[in-house]
Amino acid sequence: MKFANCHDTLLAHHAFASHLPQSLSHVAACYTDSRPWKRIFKSNGEDEKGQIPRDMNADDLCKYNAADAALTMLAWQRMQPDLLPEMKVYEHDRKLAAICREMTVAGIGVDISRKEALSDELAERRSGLRSRLQELTGDPDFNPGKLDAVRNHLFQTLGARYVAVTKTGKASTANSTLEAMRLSGNQDHVDFAEALLLWRLVGKVKSTYVDIIGARHDKGVHLTGDNRAHYNWKPFGTVSGRLSCRLQSAPRYKKSFPEHRVRELYVPAPGNVFVYYDVSQAEMRLAAYLSNDPVFIAACACRERP
Repeated sequence: MKFANCHDTLLAHHAFASHLPQSLSHVAACYTDSRPWKRIFKSNGEDEKGQIPRDMNADDLCKYNAADAALTMLAWQRMQPDLLPEMKVYEHDRKLAAICREMTVAGIGVDISRKEALSDELAERRSGLRSRLQELTGDPDFNPGKLDAVRNHLFQTLGARYVAVTKTGKASTANSTLEAMRLSGNQDHVDFAEALLLWRLVGKVKSTYVDIIGARHDKGVHLTGDNRAHYNWKPFGTVSGRLSCRLQSAPRYKKSFPEHRVRELYVPAPGNVFVYYDVSQAEMRLAAYLSNDPVFIAACACRERP
């Protein structure tokens, strides 16, 4: 199916400003004198994300949709001078968008029994790591999900140095702090940091890549009756122009631990096989050749792996 007269404002914006936020709120702010309509109609000024459409009252939903339509049209009209030099890029991305749409509709097969089993394995793995953290802290009630408890152990009990602070002025317990602790040479710091980082990783894998499939909320991945997960593929969303989809960031496959076995969930259609390939340093090598700098090209040259 061809959409000769259909255009995409965000796709067009990405063609000439991929380094900027790709959202209608940002584009509208650049090209129109608009009110913060998302906050006004979706959440009464509290939060830009606010309620999802199905939870909005009919009057606010109509106003929200009308503002979306009007601002999209105005932004499209006013961005044309900026888009013109990158029109070939935009036309290419429109074709890519059609492929992405087909990929989203087609979906990918999921082994439901394996999904449920892996979710249980990850829960058990996380429980074991929590016990390990309780052993390291000497506190049978230690909860690694409570940042104040983590902060107290890191900076009071272990005496770790601050790496960064939060917006509220508290010592940060982010992964960057834990990564710094791993390099401290202090074995107590290393053991705790590694266990907590792994506990967080396992939880992230479970929620983001396993339990999300078929989840009934706005961030869930739609699962149809034929057990096919329909991920949202976008030709924009990355500065480099590569496709954007959660499925692409699934952890690399290893058999050793459940957090590395997400890719086991996906099954090809009967009579088909999955083919995986990856181009080493593709974006840097492309940048090198575009620059025509021999030193840059030599630094990014592809070398055969042993």
